[in-house]
Amino acid sequence: MRDKTCWVLSDRKPGHENPCLGLAEAIGFDPTLKRVCARAPWSRLPPQLWFAPLLALGQRSDPLAPPWPDLLLAAGRQTVAPSIAIRRRSRGRTFTVQVLDPAVRLDRFDRSVLERLHAAIAELREQGARGLILDLRGNTGGLVETAIAVVSEFVPEGLVFRSRNADGSEEEHEVTGEGTAYD
Repeated sequence: MRDKTCWVLSDRKPGHENPCLGLAEAIGFDPTLKRVCARAPWSRLPPQLWFAPLLALGQRSDPLAPPWPDLLLAAGRQTVAPSIAIRRRSRGRTFTVQVLDPAVRLDRFDRSVLERLHAAIAELREQGARGLILDLRGNTGGLVETAIAVVSEFVPEGLVFRSRNADGSEEEHEVTGEGTAYD
């Protein structure tokens, strides 16, 4: 990976920074650490409201400027908006991974939940796993199609959930029957 560059974007919290650094090193990168610190009022607002994320950074932040990295690993609430901005400014050439729950729509990052799930199942099978416990405590939801696909990996048939629309009508969502983890 010597010809590829990697930035670790951190909000200066060790619990956020260290997993990113460890991941970068584990996949063969010598990462450049970039610490960000938003200035007021941006530091108090959710990332979706940062209309100019790279301009919202304060004096304690490391500079974020081209050339953009090939890989960007980030964790922490204050790294979400700059990560999205870097990906946009690089015209999609920077592969972005938000290591912890970014608390924004997952479609803004490259990794999809279903792809990670397939990889994890395959790895567990290679290691001889005979079962899997899927712990969804604390899951606040997400994209309907992704939820159905995840449940479909484990359940061959049946109802996933029932939703109620604004007009009061109900819609049933069933598994796809295309899962691979229930054999």
